[in-house]
Amino acid sequence: MLYRHSNALLSLALAAAVTAAQTGTSKSLRGFEGDSVLDSQQSYVAVFEITATGGTSPTVDASVETSWDGTSWHTVASMTQMTAAGTKNTQKAITEALGPYVRCKLTPGGTAAPSTYGTIRLVSNAPYALS
Repeated sequence: MLYRHSNALLSLALAAAVTAAQTGTSKSLRGFEGDSVLDSQQSYVAVFEITATGGTSPTVDASVETSWDGTSWHTVASMTQMTAAGTKNTQKAITEALGPYVRCKLTPGGTAAPSTYGTIRLVSNAPYALS
């Protein structure tokens, strides 16, 4: 399946690398009325493009979460934990229902956390908007 539509949930440049947990801004998610894809056929994938440098026994966890009320959050996709410095590019299909809000989390850890940067994207086979 071709995923043409993409939005960044979190984007950290090398110059903005972090060593502490980051929670992306909560964003409203909505599909487009009148497109050729039924809501029941619209699918989403979380794309994790994460780089970690330095640290001692470094780890990095990343996830995409959804909420129906903007308060209670549920994980719908998680990247397999990084357990060494390097780069991880992976995709995880979101098979659970998405609520009207989405956000992501990035958590570097270890004895000394690595400098972590990269992008977490939400991609879809149909148009959608984040605001």
